[in-house]
Amino acid sequence: MENVKDLFHQFVDELKNEERKKTVVVAAEKFYSEIENSSEEIRDPVDLEEILRSSKTGKEKKRDLLLRFYRFYENKTGIAVESDLEDKVVVDNSQERLFAILQYTQTHPIEVEAMADFFMTSTKSMGKIAASLENGQKLMGKEIKIPIEREGWKRYSKVSYHPILLNLTMPEVTAMTIGLMEAAKDEKLYSDQFIKIAKDVYNSLTNYGKGCLSKLIKDKGIADAFNREIRDYEYSITDNIIAMMKTGKPGTIQINSNGTDYLFIDCYVISDEGESIQIRTKNGKEKWFPISDVYSCECHMDRKDDFE
Repeated sequence: MENVKDLFHQFVDELKNEERKKTVVVAAEKFYSEIENSSEEIRDPVDLEEILRSSKTGKEKKRDLLLRFYRFYENKTGIAVESDLEDKVVVDNSQERLFAILQYTQTHPIEVEAMADFFMTSTKSMGKIAASLENGQKLMGKEIKIPIEREGWKRYSKVSYHPILLNLTMPEVTAMTIGLMEAAKDEKLYSDQFIKIAKDVYNSLTNYGKGCLSKLIKDKGIADAFNREIRDYEYSITDNIIAMMKTGKPGTIQINSNGTDYLFIDCYVISDEGESIQIRTKNGKEKWFPISDVYSCECHMDRKDDFE
């Protein structure tokens, strides 16, 4: 196997000759300097991910460079790099990262090691974030405090803060939205504004939030007022399911079945029977779910390289 450091140096040299964006070349040179100065043992290209994890600045650009290097490495050696780096969430801005972590806690237990791996941070840094969320964390002037439920060594969020609405839990979002629609029936003077605000709230939600709210809206008998919004949300799910089946591409599917949340990353839709779909996980397990239980679905089409 060719020396990974030497190949990365070749990769940087080729960028200097071919890349038109100076910032990309500068980021590549900085990353190579970190690789040179690192005490990590580097035998395989994926070993570079530990250096990326400990990097302090420009991690998003370095992540994209590392993915680009993987393709370069494969072209040079004929050896494919086995990595799930493309599935990780790498965010430089601390506020945006906290938004992403809040969204993550909607459907995942608060396991520091798993979260550190997913967000490409150290376990020490993620441990501080998890503790701050339990004790109270300031976010854009608001205090976010998540009550934690413990089950053995696992921790779970008792409430689900929506990252767009910041200090509102999903029950509070639901109460506000449905309350506005109920108030619009009686308060004619402000009915148009109430309906507009309710729809703005709905449209700002993630697909997980839209799924939660859509079912409650239907149960309350006010779905007609949200006909277009719910239709667009449901069509987006159907379109992505169809795309996954037609192209054979993997995707990310989020499901709530009988009160249990499931998140399938890099799964496949292998069959459907009208109102149900069969999902194959990346571990090869297969299971049927009603399409109505799907909260969000994203087909992973071929990724376009920002640098090409």
